[in-house]
Amino acid sequence: VGWVADLVNNKYANPTKSLDPISRSKINEKFADMAGAVVSGKFNNVRWLSNASTNYAGTAVAGQADIQGTGYFGTSQTVWDSGYNTNFATTWHFSRGDNNITATTGAGRYSVNASALDGSKSPLDGDGPLSSAILADPSMLSSADKIALMGPSRNGDGADSQINSGATTNSADTINLFIDPTGRKKMCKVGDFTVESFTDGPAASRNLTANQEGVYAITANQQVHEINDIVPNAKAKKVRQPNSRDIQAGGYANILFADGSNRRVNDNNGYGGANKGDSFVGPYITNIDGTQEAQRTFVLDNGAYDEVRDEIYLGRMRLLLSAGGGSAE
Repeated sequence: VGWVADLVNNKYANPTKSLDPISRSKINEKFADMAGAVVSGKFNNVRWLSNASTNYAGTAVAGQADIQGTGYFGTSQTVWDSGYNTNFATTWHFSRGDNNITATTGAGRYSVNASALDGSKSPLDGDGPLSSAILADPSMLSSADKIALMGPSRNGDGADSQINSGATTNSADTINLFIDPTGRKKMCKVGDFTVESFTDGPAASRNLTANQEGVYAITANQQVHEINDIVPNAKAKKVRQPNSRDIQAGGYANILFADGSNRRVNDNNGYGGANKGDSFVGPYITNIDGTQEAQRTFVLDNGAYDEVRDEIYLGRMRLLLSAGGGSAE
């Protein structure tokens, strides 16, 4: 289910054959999930009902292990060849729409886990996916040419993102044999990374200077979207950060927008300032010292906003509903 499935199931395209050629990472974390090599998400009981969901052999699905590998897809599966893989990441706006809120103020306004029925960042936590009806809503706060849909995907930052080899598991072999049971295709190797699927929503803190708030039209204490899982990998080069950490940065990302346009968005500012790239477009991780896997804190400051100003809209797409309603409601 999703944009990749839409392209494959409607025979529009084969995303597996349309990978970003710049990226060295070719395997999506969700494909690794399907292969049974990793578990990057939680089993969603709302969407996998044991009395209605079955595997290829007609056996009821009851848990995470039942929807992975050949046990679910069968030994003759062609998930890879059919095209169910990508190394492009979508935005929260595209995959989930606006986040559903649990409060009109405070953290609940920016929650990505509003529904207790679904896990965090699951479909019931947003009012999307994005549609032409949403884009035509009179309460839209941005135009379609500023709503980013997708771009090249960043390597995963969790413990399950690096394809490993160990005494009890060899995820590279698991993925390769899932792609081709004959063992002839070797699409990944130990040490490769899987890539992220979509961005995490309104998780970045606004940290603009007071005299810039009006210029940037962002109010104090407003949480904005981070699009960290879209990586500016084109023409990136080695950049030394203020903490003496060398990173691949300073390039640009080719990003697809809701009006159908595809534009370059440059990574030329952000962490550390001084017009240096930081490997992020817009909001960046403040603790970019090697501990970001354990604690990721995103911030949008003046420099980071200058990267996406007039390029990517980071706020809520539609006005919040209010008690009593209004003309847009």
